[in-house]
Amino acid sequence: MAAIAAPVLIDLTDRVDALPPAPKFRAAPKCRAWELRLEAANKARDAILARKISKAEAMRTLKHEPPAPPTAALLQKLLDRLQSAEVRRDVELESIKYKAKAMAAPRKPLEVDAAKLAAELQAKLEAAGARRAAMLAEKVEKATSTSPPKTPPKPKAPCLQEKLDAASARRQLFLDERVTKASDMASPSKALPSKEALKAAHDATLADAGARFDSVIEQRVAKAHVASAKVARAEQKRAAKIDEERQALREKMAAAAERRAAALRAVVDKAATEERLAAAKARKAALAQDASAAE
Repeated sequence: MAAIAAPVLIDLTDRVDALPPAPKFRAAPKCRAWELRLEAANKARDAILARKISKAEAMRTLKHEPPAPPTAALLQKLLDRLQSAEVRRDVELESIKYKAKAMAAPRKPLEVDAAKLAAELQAKLEAAGARRAAMLAEKVEKATSTSPPKTPPKPKAPCLQEKLDAASARRQLFLDERVTKASDMASPSKALPSKEALKAAHDATLADAGARFDSVIEQRVAKAHVASAKVARAEQKRAAKIDEERQALREKMAAAAERRAAALRAVVDKAATEERLAAAKARKAALAQDASAAE
């Protein structure tokens, strides 16, 4: 252990320099990491503050000093820039003046060869007419041509065959209309069909649509009848099933009642038998008592 210092008597009337020196103790070691980090942070903060103060002093001295006069090289550079800008402005002004003069000058009238233009237009119209006629001829050929079937036709159902026949008839009518339209467009005359023909075609279209509608309605009615028959059969089956379940339940209830009656009869018979046995025992005991009394 460290030695304890001896007590020192201090006279308050003595001078400070006459007092004995204070005991010197060794500083305690920094045993914690937090104190070391705190000391390092304080040192870094002092260094940053010193750097900022020196920078502020340097800027204050620079601000108060008079600016240096421009050098000859800088003046020459500025003069070159001004001269180049003036040259560019003169060039732009000359180009603007030339354009304005060219726009202000009267234009020469254009020479148009009417005969040449008419011939070119006529040639273009003839080429377009030839292309249109070729396209219409190709359309007519496509509409009128019928390609043979690739595979032999399969036998169809009667109803499906009727539908296919009706669809073939409608397709043939449509193709005939297209052929008629194409031939009318290809022909030079643009005579419209008569009102009677248009009315007949319209009536035929309406009749065909009415027939298709009637067939659809008939199919739907047949489907409704089939569905109603299915529903009726399902209801009949359900009612028969319910009747069967009711009959089975009645039979089960009757069997249960019979079993209950048989059990009750067995209980009654057992009770009667016990009563007869008790009566026989009582008579036997009475006979024994009478025999003992007679002796």
